[in-house]
Amino acid sequence: MYTESVREACVTQLVEAWLRTYNGDRLAVLALLDIENSVDVCQTLLQVLFKKSTPLALTEDLTFINEEFVLLS
Repeated sequence: MYTESVREACVTQLVEAWLRTYNGDRLAVLALLDIENSVDVCQTLLQVLFKKSTPLALTEDLTFINEEFVLLS
């Protein structure tokens, strides 16, 4: 049986590899996932992204966001 720390390390490495493959484009990685049929995968990816990124870094790819309404705390 695997431990939670081993699982978390593997998931983190996988997400980082996906991001390297797509030049850090978080939206491209999300777009490739079958969101309707892979909710668990998307949720895991988002958890890793939120854990490893600052709010500013997460919004860099979101060019359609009006910066007036972005809260960075």
